Amino acid sequence: MRMACSVLTLFVILQTPTRLTFEVASIKQAETKDPNQITGWNCRGFDQPNVGTPPPALAVLTVAMGRCRLYGWTVKRYVSVLYQVSEDRVLGTPDWAATLPYVIEAKADDALKATRAQLIEMTKNLFEDRFKLKLHREEREVDGFEIVQVNGSHKMKPPAEGSRPSAQGGIGNFKGVMTVDMMAGFVSRQLDVPVTDGTGLKERFEVNVSWTPGPGQPGYNVNADPGATITTAVQETLGLRLQPKKQKIQLIVIDSVEKPIEN
Repeated sequence: MRMACSVLTLFVILQTPTRLTFEVASIKQAETKDPNQITGWNCRGFDQPNVGTPPPALAVLTVAMGRCRLYGWTVKRYVSVLYQVSEDRVLGTPDWAATLPYVIEAKADDALKATRAQLIEMTKNLFEDRFKLKLHREEREVDGFEIVQVNGSHKMKPPAEGSRPSAQGGIGNFKGVMTVDMMAGFVSRQLDVPVTDGTGLKERFEVNVSWTPGPGQPGYNVNADPGATITTAVQETLGLRLQPKKQKIQLIVIDSVEKPIEN
């Protein structure tokens, strides 16, 4: 019986995946930003293509193989990027975690063999260990929109031959060579609600849509002359309709987090 238990215990140990951690990591609260106002992150694994020397202004984010650098973001921002949700969908952060910027430098034990995915997993574990971060995912249903074709057709045109994919968005405008799914992303950010593509169209189109921002939208001006809303502009320009539809969204809820001891 004891022999059977020992064998079972050994089997469980062998089957348990090794928890990935950095060999060394430094965490400091950044009271000031980089002179070039650069913030962001970079983890470079051996499987990450070498894109060459970055412009001098981005040198602060340059890292050697098997290293990560997280520069000038808040804990809330880091969580949103690491767990791939928009920052407004990270809930439960204390004030300091949403306002204080941190700089994190970390190196893998075997720097030449660590993949980028492994480095990201190490970074998540670093936040668990040093910031005592505990979180969970939640799914909620909220009001949103689905983009559909008007009467089963649309007004969009294919891009000119040789055109490259592109997407530009500004106040009251988005344009470029893009899919409807990409357009849904622009509309979602303007209306601050989830918007999905229900057209079934996968190809890219050349589009240029302009509207007058309404209350609560980026660029809204109470003194501006009223014009087409984004809903009207999308329908008249593209032949697509924003149809109300409940949408399920993923949230990250922070259960607990602590300020780390800096080093």
